Amino acid sequence: LPFPCEGQLYNHVPGEEYIGRKDWLVQSLRGYERALEQSSLSSSLPRAAWENDRCFPVGGLQPETFLMNDVGDCRALFADLKAARAGGGGGKEHSIAYISKHASRHNGKALVLYTRTDMETLEHIFQGGALCGKPLIRRNYQFFPGVASKWAKAVQTMPRNLTLKGMIDACDAEAQCNAFTSTGVLLDVLSGPETFDTASADLRHGMYLKVASAREDDGVSTMSPVLPRVLIQRFLPDPLTIDGGHKFDLRVYLIIASTDPVLAFYHEGFLRVSLSKYHAAEPERASHITNTALSKAKFKKNKKLAAFQMRSMAELQEALVREGFLSDLTWVETVLEPSIKRSMIHIVKAVIPKMRKRRGFFGIYGCDFMIDASLRVWFVEANRSPAFEGTTERKGKLQRAMLNEVMELEETLVDFGIEGLLRFKLKGLQPILYVPKVSTIDAADPSTLDPTERIHRSHTCGETHFGLFEESCSAVLSRSTLWTPQ
Repeated sequence: LPFPCEGQLYNHVPGEEYIGRKDWLVQSLRGYERALEQSSLSSSLPRAAWENDRCFPVGGLQPETFLMNDVGDCRALFADLKAARAGGGGGKEHSIAYISKHASRHNGKALVLYTRTDMETLEHIFQGGALCGKPLIRRNYQFFPGVASKWAKAVQTMPRNLTLKGMIDACDAEAQCNAFTSTGVLLDVLSGPETFDTASADLRHGMYLKVASAREDDGVSTMSPVLPRVLIQRFLPDPLTIDGGHKFDLRVYLIIASTDPVLAFYHEGFLRVSLSKYHAAEPERASHITNTALSKAKFKKNKKLAAFQMRSMAELQEALVREGFLSDLTWVETVLEPSIKRSMIHIVKAVIPKMRKRRGFFGIYGCDFMIDASLRVWFVEANRSPAFEGTTERKGKLQRAMLNEVMELEETLVDFGIEGLLRFKLKGLQPILYVPKVSTIDAADPSTLDPTERIHRSHTCGETHFGLFEESCSAVLSRSTLWTPQ
């Protein structure tokens, strides 16, 4: 049977997992970037026509990211580490340099911070990249060194060097070895080093290991690692901070109101401020991770902390001027939000080929961004099921208003189609992308029209980005709409 029924609204778009799965979104953005390059080449436009701060930022939307289940990415990470050491770079050994994330976990779960020293340990385990992508050999022995105190204690009681068989035997002797299966970074142990040094490679950064079945060669057990569904990302070393050194990120909302035609909106969100001051060498996650889920326990003891953690975009503008980071009183409205909107357009265009096209599908996605000390805006990740708990009264009011407006908009679209926007008054929703079912060219300039009228006229004007890009950039983007994902 067709799903949903004709005229039925459904608030999850089949294929939206390409937004929420971090690894799939990285792959989609890479494919989309290749499509942009092909589009510019076919139009005889230089790369600079689209790869710039006002179009697709140089270096991409995100900090450099390595997919550890991709052999090429895995090896590239260790090649970069080796090159940094050879060049005398790499930063301080105890400063946080990388962060690893599980591809499908959110709310701050399974985030692991890596210092330079930790990365050297990881590099040693992978034998400098030689063990990237080895075939998996599995066995149901699981343990969690470093983070779980019981297992850390068990590691300390083991001999300094163990063969894989010795490690399995030791794990069998300790019941707690199998107790920690819910969090951390997955690391499958395969064929590789002859022994595992529990002293030098105790993985203080909290890897969750699955011990594979031993492969015996002349009585010597061997093993090697791979990180399935895990990505490792360069950590921004110089994040913008407020209130004398507190790190923050931005949670804003992307609404895909329709997939056929494509219609996307931006809605203002809020800041999430870390409750601890930021220090690059601080091992505690609270100094680096701003996620609300990690702070909620403290809100129950002190409600004022919830207000401290959540700030409005207007408060960000005031703080940046007050603390001397900028003098432009309109920076949030004229620079920050347009930059976020442009990133959202790229995200939608990267994943929309993989989404099902049908009337009635829509989705609300929480998108997280960070700003570095140079005021560059970085996309962090997107959540396809953002929480609407309203941990403060202001946040609850913002979220309720947004949800009400989205539902009113969707009812209008399902009843009257895209023409229904002419009778709909937008409040907090701001249109960022419209791609009609069939793009045709019209001489009329839609930039002078009201946003809803502009969408209506786009039936004949083709794809529109609502003035967020320069003409040369829009031309490249419009030609890449129907890119084919690999």
